Amino acid sequence: MNLCVRTDACGNDPERVAQYCEGLGIREVWSFPEFAEGYGADGLMAADGLRAYEEQWRRRGLHLAMVSEMVDDADLASDPGAQAKIARLRSVLTAMQAAEVEALFVVLNIRAAGAEAEREAQWRRLAAICRDAAAHAETTTGRRLVYHGHQTPEHLVFRAAELERLLSLAPSPANGITFCTGCLQLAGDDLGGWVERFGTERIFFVHMRDVRARPDGGFDEVRFGEGEVALGTVVERLRAIGYDGPICPEHIPRVAYDPHEEISTAWGLGYLRALLANDAGAPARPGQRR
Repeated sequence: MNLCVRTDACGNDPERVAQYCEGLGIREVWSFPEFAEGYGADGLMAADGLRAYEEQWRRRGLHLAMVSEMVDDADLASDPGAQAKIARLRSVLTAMQAAEVEALFVVLNIRAAGAEAEREAQWRRLAAICRDAAAHAETTTGRRLVYHGHQTPEHLVFRAAELERLLSLAPSPANGITFCTGCLQLAGDDLGGWVERFGTERIFFVHMRDVRARPDGGFDEVRFGEGEVALGTVVERLRAIGYDGPICPEHIPRVAYDPHEEISTAWGLGYLRALLANDAGAPARPGQRR
């Protein structure tokens, strides 16, 4: 497993990010390019722009593992909206091939429609988008797509079973998921069981988060080891299936005097480095679900 950081944890400036990663022994980064200063999403995600963006990281000794896109409510509201998203993803995947960026991180920020028929229409359009993107990736670009659900139940893709449904509707080796421990814990899923069920064929990326549910139905993001997620068990199961992809700390509470998320991210990286160095993983504490 390779420790990885988001470039915006350090403000997206390549030189600053590179110095930060060098100090922490990190070589893999992933990016939401639209947050990068001086870049518009359309210009950057075209071939020339993305090549120049990737080169900024490579010449500083960093591997840009992923860039990011989003599918949201508007993309699934109509067939023309879905077709427009298909065209967008095709263009981005082609640009990624030119820039030698391997994976596209796709956030599924889709609030589920109220009526069942409308929700099924959302699923139909989402499946069409994911099937087309995967086919384009398989036959043309050789890229991979990494889908990430949402962390609240009013969204279309929340539980592991919904991620599994998406993969069954768009069954391509180019389609995989982000295994987000925080989201799946909040969904009440058996994390260890789903690691084994998805396996390395479908887990392309791992987000390590710790969360604690509140009696009012909400939740708190907490530092690793202070919540309900048995992070050591997750690492142990990932190791057992042979996962060797990127793993990234996410949503760690920020501390004072932290202009972006440098301090909290460094703390999380240190915690994960200790877990990864422990062959047996850390045991679950009372109250933690495996």
